[in-house]
Amino acid sequence: MRRGRVQLRRTRVAAALLTLASLGFVPVSARAEDETVASDLLDGGEADLELTAEEAPPEAPKAKRPPAAVREIRQLAREAIAHMDKGEYAQALPLIEQALARAPKTAKLWAYKGTCLFYMARAEEAIVAFDQALALRKDSYTALAGKGLALLALDRWQESQVPLRAALEIKPKRPPLLRSLGIAQLYGGDPEAALASFRRAIELLPGVSGTHELEGAALFRLERYEEAIVAYDKAIELDPLSDEAVMSKASCLVKLGRHEEALPLYDRALGMNPLSARALYSKGEALRLLGRKGESRKLLQKAMAIQPNLPGVRESLEALGPAPSAKPR
Repeated sequence: MRRGRVQLRRTRVAAALLTLASLGFVPVSARAEDETVASDLLDGGEADLELTAEEAPPEAPKAKRPPAAVREIRQLAREAIAHMDKGEYAQALPLIEQALARAPKTAKLWAYKGTCLFYMARAEEAIVAFDQALALRKDSYTALAGKGLALLALDRWQESQVPLRAALEIKPKRPPLLRSLGIAQLYGGDPEAALASFRRAIELLPGVSGTHELEGAALFRLERYEEAIVAYDKAIELDPLSDEAVMSKASCLVKLGRHEEALPLYDRALGMNPLSARALYSKGEALRLLGRKGESRKLLQKAMAIQPNLPGVRESLEALGPAPSAKPR
């Protein structure tokens, strides 16, 4: 072990920052891929916990064993990581804060604090912690990636792209990070750039349903509906239970004027999730466009009852006009 450094075992915790599962974007089928990130996320000089010269006791360079202060920090960090490995972020956080009180200029500890706060749904505070890590070490991959995801969780699409791009300059072949950047680009108004990010992620790691679904979303935004259908078909092939991919394919068919073909897909999605307001609305809208007003009205009303503020549903009901009066007996 090099002097003035406390060796930490690798952990899956920071790797999880690069998954989108916590943000609702990655299906179960993609989670196995995220496990592969764990082995190298803390590489590139970040597998160890650094202590600055000011924090290391004066006798450290001559000591055969780490001084007591260093051993104490090491123990706190190990206990924190043990909790983080089990998803116990609330228990890990005070241990990290105790270690930071003793070694406040340690970038890795700030990155761990940001990780805990992120998973505790405290994204704003996580950003502050990641910024502290970056102030101490501007090339901290963990802090850059974590800050990008925290900004993404706050819908700060444009801001999130800066740290995500910087993290990708350090590790350019990380599919989860490419997906994160693609989402930021897509919702930030640049579907062409998003498409390139998603396709690069697919090239690096084929066979992940969620990435093909995101590829389809970018193509849909670009109004390239036939290509989007191909992407959604691949997503459905990989994950037949993805009601979102099924509905999105149906929406492409509607955009192409193929309303009848879309109806069975909406039925399939509703079979998987009968209370999906989006599926009810989408099928109702397709029926409205086919002139089947009575069937359409029932579905649109049901969708609005489930989700009153669902975009488009009220307008579609108004487009149907007033409901026909009951016939007098």
